Amino acid sequence: MACYNTYFRYCNAKIEKKLKVKVPAVTSWREYCALESTFNGGKVYIDDDILNKPTQCFTYDHPAFYQMLMGAPFSELRIPLNEGKSVKLNHLDYKNLDYGIYNVRITTDSNIPMSVHAKKVFAFNSRNYYTHYCLQFCYEYRDLFGFKIELLHEHKYNAYIYDRKDVTYSTTVFDEWFKYLSKMKKLYPDNPLVKYLSSSLHGTLETARKLYFSDEELNNDELDIKFKDTFVKDQEKTKYVIIDTQGYYDEDNNLHTTEVAVDTSNPYLYNMARIKPFLTAYVRLFMALRWFLRKIY
Repeated sequence: MACYNTYFRYCNAKIEKKLKVKVPAVTSWREYCALESTFNGGKVYIDDDILNKPTQCFTYDHPAFYQMLMGAPFSELRIPLNEGKSVKLNHLDYKNLDYGIYNVRITTDSNIPMSVHAKKVFAFNSRNYYTHYCLQFCYEYRDLFGFKIELLHEHKYNAYIYDRKDVTYSTTVFDEWFKYLSKMKKLYPDNPLVKYLSSSLHGTLETARKLYFSDEELNNDELDIKFKDTFVKDQEKTKYVIIDTQGYYDEDNNLHTTEVAVDTSNPYLYNMARIKPFLTAYVRLFMALRWFLRKIY
């Protein structure tokens, strides 16, 4: 962790010097809610016809994929460096879509033959929050897959938008890191430390600043705390959000649990945590465009 702390200090210093901006921490519950409302995992698909059946399966695994899209010269990934703002939209202008996160429902038209393949290339989110990358993809391929996008109005705000001046290409931050570690991987291909540093940066950037609450503490009626799913569903200000539950059995087989939570006014360890939903969305769609679409065609 010490090597990461050193690198992050270097990152912030480089950004401040090169771009003449500071990268503040996430301190707004609205921004935290927006970042955590999206689907932030990889793209996984399995055909219903082979469920519960012994089947030979294959997977795509591109070496150094995340770090490549963060720092390689060809990457067009952009990341926010400052706090955005919640807005209420009446319509979406897909040709001039602002960088951010949108509360929309995305479905497919079953009358379009290719709609059966939509789940292979796109990760649907039951929470109905998507990055602009996702909206741009669905709009561009709406005729092919039958994607339908509906802007929702269930809450006071339906988008979290970042100012254009506060967004930069990820290569301006991670290019030197990518070049250096790529060189180290060639020199020391079997070195576990080099592999660890090159493969875990994006996950470390998103690390939560964890707090722990016992069952006794949770019984305090004045404690402003919600489970993450409830927090995202309600889209209302909450002091603490439970992100995990840990438990153990004592020698008498009694279960003891501890709730792992974050303070929504300071939820992440590192200021670059804003990269989280945009990187994961960009990686999924990059893979869809480069591999899955070619297989479908």
